Amino acid sequence: MKLHGVHHVSGITRDVQKNYDFYTKILGMRLIKSTIHHEDERARKLYYATHVGLGRTCLSFVERRKSEETLVGNNKIYGTSFRIPRDESLDFWQKRFVAHSITHEDQIEIAGQRALPFEDEEGHKLFLISSGEDIEVNDEFIGSPEIPSKDQIIGLGPTMIRVSKDEDSILVLEEVLSLQLDGEYKSPLNGDPVSIYTTGDDDLKNEIHLQKSKSMTQGITGYSSIHHIAFRVKNLEELRNWRDLFERIRMPNSGIVNHLYYRAIYFRDGNGILYELATDEPGFTVDESVEELGSSLSLPKSLRKQEEKIERKLTPLITSEPQ
Repeated sequence: MKLHGVHHVSGITRDVQKNYDFYTKILGMRLIKSTIHHEDERARKLYYATHVGLGRTCLSFVERRKSEETLVGNNKIYGTSFRIPRDESLDFWQKRFVAHSITHEDQIEIAGQRALPFEDEEGHKLFLISSGEDIEVNDEFIGSPEIPSKDQIIGLGPTMIRVSKDEDSILVLEEVLSLQLDGEYKSPLNGDPVSIYTTGDDDLKNEIHLQKSKSMTQGITGYSSIHHIAFRVKNLEELRNWRDLFERIRMPNSGIVNHLYYRAIYFRDGNGILYELATDEPGFTVDESVEELGSSLSLPKSLRKQEEKIERKLTPLITSEPQ
């Protein structure tokens, strides 16, 4: 029973057009899927990446048009990050953010690595983190050629969680998911203690950074929130093994959910943090070639005859490709 890194991180957006414009035109990522939420065919779900390969960058957003503003506080995923190749890349991105009037802060250090905090147009808390070393990326780059290769986003970095009772999260991270404690540091933002957890199977160190805070009240999820983090499992057989484990230890979960591009199980820890296990198979090219990724609305086979009807209910999305 082993996890293989992070599959994706998912946030909430209230404005899909603003979301698309930021992640493609500012960060240089590519929309690889425009589909619908599995529980609400009136809500878009967008996936972004910069590389084709597994375990790289995959960030998703679910549309919630009526969601309220996020209340920053405890027991929430409060931020996520992207890996970039080198310290000097942070200077490139800082200048780019200034040129495009993107909210950002001065460079800081996170667990011994240089980082640049910034926000998207809706207020999602994000970081660019330097790898500080040469990482060979053999997967095909599919992001914007506008970003120099030496500065391109190469994958997801740590995802940051803030909780009031860290033992309730540690129980799930260590005892259930078998993540490894890989170090500790003090938060550069407020000095709170932070523990680093890793699956031990990700060269980009897309870790969990668990921050214990007693100074904040309960947070509230809104349109600038990170909703959940999904860990990779290889296939449906592995996912069934995890489901069986949850049943044996009587851990509440969603059961297996079919997302077309992957199968998934959702569950929460004692602090209410939402996690997902997601399969590598069948992958995002199951219904589109690499060249076609994100160029049209993707739907399950059972709904394709209703495509025009479904699209009329969706918020319009203008992309650089035919939509």
